[in-house]
Amino acid sequence: MSLLHDTIGRRSARTLVLGAAFVSALAGARVGAQSGNTPTIGITGNGNGGRFTLKVGAGAPTPQFLVMFAYFAALRPDPDTTPAQYFGTDSPMVMGRLEQHFQLLKQKGFDGIRIFPNWWWNTSGSGCTPDPLPVIQSSGMIDPVAGPRLARVLELAGRQGLVVDVSWASETVAGLTTPNYVAGLLRVTGAMKGSYPNAMFDLQNEYNVGNGHPCKPVAQTPGELQAGIAYLKNPLNCITDANLPARCGDPDRIMFASSAGVPLSGVPPQRSVNNDSFVAGMNVVATHEPRDYGSSYMAGANNYTPFGPAPFGSYPNWVVSSGPRVFQIRLDQAYYYPGWVRPVYLSEPNFYNPSSYPCSGVQCSQIPLHFQEAAIGAKAYGAAAWTFHTEGFFKKNGAAGFLFGPEVSFLDLVVNVKNYPNWGATP
Repeated sequence: MSLLHDTIGRRSARTLVLGAAFVSALAGARVGAQSGNTPTIGITGNGNGGRFTLKVGAGAPTPQFLVMFAYFAALRPDPDTTPAQYFGTDSPMVMGRLEQHFQLLKQKGFDGIRIFPNWWWNTSGSGCTPDPLPVIQSSGMIDPVAGPRLARVLELAGRQGLVVDVSWASETVAGLTTPNYVAGLLRVTGAMKGSYPNAMFDLQNEYNVGNGHPCKPVAQTPGELQAGIAYLKNPLNCITDANLPARCGDPDRIMFASSAGVPLSGVPPQRSVNNDSFVAGMNVVATHEPRDYGSSYMAGANNYTPFGPAPFGSYPNWVVSSGPRVFQIRLDQAYYYPGWVRPVYLSEPNFYNPSSYPCSGVQCSQIPLHFQEAAIGAKAYGAAAWTFHTEGFFKKNGAAGFLFGPEVSFLDLVVNVKNYPNWGATP
């Protein structure tokens, strides 16, 4: 049983256990047994750099290149209702639909999803609307509705054999202080301890962003992250709320924080993605690629030879650079941090929107191949994981999650990424 399941009733004895503990521990009891399909995600430093491993049942942990799907708003409203009708993932209709989505993603070759328990309700213009129903409330307590929803999403993903990057954000909750945020994370960490082996934590999305950014005005330093990770991993650090069992730190949960715009390399102690991760004690080096907007998104590199099956040889610069960016991080890691090997995870690459990235003619038909080549390039240069970043599953107040036509076409190309045989050049 897992602390994530326990108060919501008995919708599916298993799910209800999950929800109840999230509320009672994520708010209290322990969650039911995981599905036999639920993978356990791990990390190995053997081979050509750090890699994620997956273990199912009694099988041995096996290194795998993970292709993830950005499903930020998995805890969003019911897709068949208007945004004002805030039905969450505790609705049987939503649960079935989510599971159908997860089943489709697994069938297409995806290994996991990236979700946000605390996320923006809306983003527009120069501002962002806080999440009205975050898992971690401003008090640091677990929301009695949103907590079980998170538990349910984790359970459904596990049932389909998917891992989950649970990405957190403190800035999306109005009035949430750092001490309360850390307390909330400890409550969730303790509630999930011993359960949901398919989940890993990005403790702060784009931690380095700040300095007056309209949606994230304050950055977190590597030192602050180190203190937080050490605290959350220490099993002696516990929090006890009235009528609930103690929830304690978990040394076995994979934890890291993702960056955006931190230099890919640098001589220590200069700032770099590796140095930040090393100082903070992260299990993973997770970075977001720089955005190429407008016409630059389509700017082509004509001398590029495709990795995968593709009819043309002209690809945008952002596609061509994905692999070399990974290699630069791994080369820096091998040279300056011998013996410290961490998986390199491109958790938020470029995304596509026809209104932001206009194309014409053959360029439009090439867009699915752009994603294929970016993912294969990352794999060829030794990334541990790559995320298919989408806009249609981004905001929690949006309509049903959707994909643009070229993105839908990419789903059928994921198999080419998975089957690409050369994983990881040695730095």
